[in-house]
Amino acid sequence: MYLVSVETVKIKDFIFNTNKLKAIRGASFLLDYLNQVVVKDILNKNDIKDEDILYIAAGNAKFYCKDNEVAIKIEAEIREAYTNFAPDSKLAISSIDAKDKEIWNAMDELAKETNIVKNKGFSKINLDLPFIEKCGICCDNPVQIKKENFDDSLKNYVKNFEPYLERKNSKEDTNEKLKTLEDRYKIKYQIFDKDGVSGICPSCFAKYVAANLIKEDFQRIGFYSDFKKEFKDEFKPVDSLEEYKLKKSFIGFMYSDGDSVGEFLKNAKDNFTDENKYKEFIKKFSQTLDEHTKGSLIEVLKELREENKLDEHFGEFLIVGGDDVCAVFPGHIVMEVSTRFQERFNSKMKDYYKTWNFKKNGSNITSSGGVIIAKAKTPMYYLFDQSLTLQKNAKKKRYETYENKSVDFKNGFIDFQVIGSEGTVNIGDFRKGVKNLIQRPYSIEDIDSYKNIDNLLQLIENLKTSNFPKNKLRMYYTLKAEIEKNPNKSIENLFELINTIVKLDSEQKELILSWIGKENLSNSHEDTLKEILNNIFDVIELYDFVGGSK
Repeated sequence: MYLVSVETVKIKDFIFNTNKLKAIRGASFLLDYLNQVVVKDILNKNDIKDEDILYIAAGNAKFYCKDNEVAIKIEAEIREAYTNFAPDSKLAISSIDAKDKEIWNAMDELAKETNIVKNKGFSKINLDLPFIEKCGICCDNPVQIKKENFDDSLKNYVKNFEPYLERKNSKEDTNEKLKTLEDRYKIKYQIFDKDGVSGICPSCFAKYVAANLIKEDFQRIGFYSDFKKEFKDEFKPVDSLEEYKLKKSFIGFMYSDGDSVGEFLKNAKDNFTDENKYKEFIKKFSQTLDEHTKGSLIEVLKELREENKLDEHFGEFLIVGGDDVCAVFPGHIVMEVSTRFQERFNSKMKDYYKTWNFKKNGSNITSSGGVIIAKAKTPMYYLFDQSLTLQKNAKKKRYETYENKSVDFKNGFIDFQVIGSEGTVNIGDFRKGVKNLIQRPYSIEDIDSYKNIDNLLQLIENLKTSNFPKNKLRMYYTLKAEIEKNPNKSIENLFELINTIVKLDSEQKELILSWIGKENLSNSHEDTLKEILNNIFDVIELYDFVGGSK
């Protein structure tokens, strides 16, 4: 028996190589379709039994096959399908001879082989030549499709779907949808007239076609299909990210990723002696992880809708599956969506973790995330890169929090940043100037010595509800920031702070004193101002994007 791994890699490069929302949406659909329909069909045609498939989810697949010859054949068929459906997508496929090897040892060996394949990288031909016309969408690949050959290109492309159409009564209807794509959605007009390009590459062409299939809920693939089951006719796809801008032309971009998945699986291995039971565990685990990710996000969106915090633009779901969520929301709601999602996901995975009664505690899976609030015109790949930076900050804080500590359950973290005009700002360099004025990343739940994100968001909501003067917050920021440069002004600035608090109305005064701590002012000394308001910049930065009206 051979154990085979198929991983879609460089996913973010494939999805975010353009700022065109339609192409991004289509790219995500194509990867879901290939994973959930095409790979499954190829395995079925090669007589891979269901019990030999460990999992197929989130762009990955692991399965057993009879021998190396079958493994090579399946690899060739999968690579051909990816090339036809999603040009420029990247795969890392590896296999090992698993004969006489226990499944957990075989999977460890396969993981090492997969890493070797990934580390080899992917070759790319340099096409930066003056006589080569570049694609008007991604500005990277050479043009191969123009108005003149568009109809033939579309006809040839949709043929890729025919072997994988749904069976029985829906097959003819599904095939008819493919044949009438151009008549119904005028894809040629979308590309060459509306988006104003003279030519397009096969990769972006495929993404545009796929984006229109989402409207049909084509073969019920991907998160949009799950989403539409709950929201039915309320889903209204938009053509531009600018339709999500509300407050001061800002949109929100969130990227959450699972923590400790590898640690969880490693500890799970120690709980099994029966290979068949472990195989069944792996199969169900991948399904559970995917279901909890998608289910948590849908539940949160339903809650926000019931609270009238979302309008018809529910969000743009770029990657939702496995343990990843990458999505766009209006700037005023993105922090609440991300926070609630992480809380819900963490709770579901904690309950799942408890059912296994692992020998070693503290390997529960959580989600850590990064949120960017930026101008709607910021290029998508900048938004993703910046949110990834923040997500890594959150994961780093989680690691540092629990390093060398024994706990029953771990917690996730969240980091955020509001970016004005420069999507390329170096977040690390920027924060050096405000390091004593922020407390990011925040924990999702209460942890000793760390403030959690709910408390910060509630503080901001309370300040806004009381009509607390924003200019006073900026004054507090200035008073505190000034003593970083001139410590001699500590007492003077502290007295000025106290003087402003005395003049507040009773509700506002109580809010500030609970934030600062009455005992700190009662026992004030020259370092008091250094020790209080340590998240003042967090409050100011999120003030326009939390609570209140849209």
